[in-house]
Amino acid sequence: MSFTSVDAVMQSPRVRNEYWVFSGDQYIRIRVADGDHQDERVVGPRNLTEWNSLKDLQGFSTKVDAVMPVPDSLGQYWVFSGNQYIRMEVGDDPDYIDRRLAGPSSLDAWANTFKDRAPFSQKVDTVTWAPDEDNWYWAFSGTAFLTMTVGHSPNWEDKLEYEPAALEKWNSLKAAAAPFLTKINAVMQTPDSYNNYWFFSGDQYIRINIADRDHTDRLDNGPSPLTDWESFQF
Repeated sequence: MSFTSVDAVMQSPRVRNEYWVFSGDQYIRIRVADGDHQDERVVGPRNLTEWNSLKDLQGFSTKVDAVMPVPDSLGQYWVFSGNQYIRMEVGDDPDYIDRRLAGPSSLDAWANTFKDRAPFSQKVDTVTWAPDEDNWYWAFSGTAFLTMTVGHSPNWEDKLEYEPAALEKWNSLKAAAAPFLTKINAVMQTPDSYNNYWFFSGDQYIRINIADRDHTDRLDNGPSPLTDWESFQF
């Protein structure tokens, strides 16, 4: 048994080397070393129903599409499933007790970004933030992505910075080719560099670099099979 695809990844709020990885109705928690990025499974696989914030919610208890860290609130995340999202909080290590703070709400609540912009109004595949700005994000849905910012609490007003564009606008994705030009399932920032990210699509992944300021991207490694990740095999 193994994770043959990755739906979403959530980095630990205080331990940069630990991540939750979601696939279907299951999740694992993994640890990735600095330097050689050797990975190991710490917890799981377990059912999504073990999350207090997800277990009673239709959709969320069977599949998490994306996780987006709240910009100025350590331990808080927006979690997306289908055309809905919630805001949740995860406590400190080692227990990581979670609780739902708001939602579920429609994606239309993101009035300036996702609302009335298909396919984002129906589903968000993944979201990741810039290496040098914790309120600047790229959201992905199908073959498109958009660039957005989110204001400070308590309103977290969303603002569209750039209209949706094709995935091929990313140098790294264009170089990696299919399936990275059709859908990005998940994005995972490396533990030892804010500028390096793993992008997952289907049963493959790549590692890319995103520069500060102009956010120019390049392909550093891959595509490679998910079977390279020892923590995904069990």
